[in-house]
Amino acid sequence: LAIRRLRVMDETRQLRFLIPPFFTFGSLALGAYLGHTLPNLSCYSTEKLISIAAALTASSIPLGFFITSASILLLRLIFRPFGNGPYEAHLSLPTRGRIWPKLGSELPPDQKWNLYAAATFDHELFAHGINRWIQRRWTIFNLSVHCITSVMLAHIVALFLPFQEKPRWFCFSAVLIFVFLITAVIAWVETMRMIEFQAYRRPSSNSTSGNPSSC
Repeated sequence: LAIRRLRVMDETRQLRFLIPPFFTFGSLALGAYLGHTLPNLSCYSTEKLISIAAALTASSIPLGFFITSASILLLRLIFRPFGNGPYEAHLSLPTRGRIWPKLGSELPPDQKWNLYAAATFDHELFAHGINRWIQRRWTIFNLSVHCITSVMLAHIVALFLPFQEKPRWFCFSAVLIFVFLITAVIAWVETMRMIEFQAYRRPSSNSTSGNPSSC
């Protein structure tokens, strides 16, 4: 069933759903190892180990979806007080003013349309190379944020497991979160700056990308 699900998902969604659970499971395994409570796998039969591996594999996609949903909710809450639209399209007033005439919309410019304006701008007006450039950085941003959530989730789950959390595990998790956070911030800033840069360009004859938006 998990393999069938993977076949109908694009590569980007596969990365977003499969990589974060790896850090959750890996972090929990590390915490159990450092706490000297890692189960002795030699006590299990081959069939039992295969069943455990299959269960972890099958649960990775639902867990990845949960981590993704939790990450999006946290991002929306973090960006809400700052205005200028959601985190996917955090546009300044001058940038929105430059984008709006290019869209041909009869609606008046408003912050609530920022996401749709940026998505339309990306869908219809970006050249293929620019679209792919943004998509790569947006994927890095999302993966980094989801991995931060996955590491934090491991520590929440550990509260309900019979092993003691060690300072070394916290230090390792803090380093991971720091690396992912810096990577996410850089990718997000570069994405928003590219949208702003494109808003101030003159339209070219080959600007239509025809590719899915990264917003």
